[in-house]
Amino acid sequence: MFPLLQLPLLCIQEVTDQWEFWDLYNFSILSKRAKGISKRKKGSNLKVELDLSHRSLKIVGGFSFYFHRDRFLDDWKKRGSMDPNVSSFIQETQHFMDVFNCPFERMDMHLDYYLEDDQLIMMIDWMNGMKTEIKEIVIQSATWSMLKIFMNRFKKSIERLFFDKVTYSHQYVISIHKRLNFEIKDLLLSRYSQWIHLDLFLSMDTERMRVDRSRLSGEDLNVFLRSWQEGKTNRKLKYLEMETCWKCDVKDVLKDCGGEIMDPRTINLKFREHGNRDVWIRGGIHIRRNDGRLAVISSSGYKYYEEKEETHRRQIQDYEIAQEIWNSENSPVKWFAKFYFIYIF
Repeated sequence: MFPLLQLPLLCIQEVTDQWEFWDLYNFSILSKRAKGISKRKKGSNLKVELDLSHRSLKIVGGFSFYFHRDRFLDDWKKRGSMDPNVSSFIQETQHFMDVFNCPFERMDMHLDYYLEDDQLIMMIDWMNGMKTEIKEIVIQSATWSMLKIFMNRFKKSIERLFFDKVTYSHQYVISIHKRLNFEIKDLLLSRYSQWIHLDLFLSMDTERMRVDRSRLSGEDLNVFLRSWQEGKTNRKLKYLEMETCWKCDVKDVLKDCGGEIMDPRTINLKFREHGNRDVWIRGGIHIRRNDGRLAVISSSGYKYYEEKEETHRRQIQDYEIAQEIWNSENSPVKWFAKFYFIYIF
């Protein structure tokens, strides 16, 4: 075997710079000196996704690797059964990130039977302490008890947070902290949102939110809107899409907000969606923040991809019905809605 480690450092680095990352990883686990030589000082272009529950690591656009005992393997068949040793998995993942000096593009988690409570706590504490950036966390499933641990203990700022499925149990609803312990900078997407109570929602200063199956009431939404108008909370919000578990009276939701209902045939505002795509929002109810910022609230979700696109006939009909209810003091007919789309201009 060629005595590579006996060469001068600059010669070794010249050789290792030519290696594929998997060869470099295997070299780095040989010894402390090998790890030191392998470290990429300038960082790398690797985008890494980590599945905490299945103990696997994926290079975006490349291959997946699976933890077994004390290292990652490039073939899941070699791994056999999943290694239950969380401590060793964390240690080796940290080794990988130290060597390649790249952020986590995404972390996937199943907060249920895949983990014990103490294992989850160990993972969260590791995530809180790492210098590496975490861009996105995806919680594929969760029990309320596990969700409580995560939400109350996790403290690292992230770009995006996704919730897929949470096993619901009413006894745990009040167990989540009143305020969010960490920052979600760009996007919250929650498909099962019973865990989101009003105080927690008000503490989320996130740019974009999609909240499905929320237990927030019409009164809660009214508190949220008035708090936003007064400039107290949610100041960074640009877009909110919310589905409530039950229909709310729109006039109760907008009570004392000074809202004005607009004709979709005459009001047409350009809104820039994420990814710099322009859409046009017509009609809606307009309210303003105390600094003059405009919010357009719609219960229909109509949006247009061309400025001069013809207004949908159904939207015009919905507006005419809603306008009559909105402008009536004692209308026996109520305007109920489960979906709310809020655009901040």
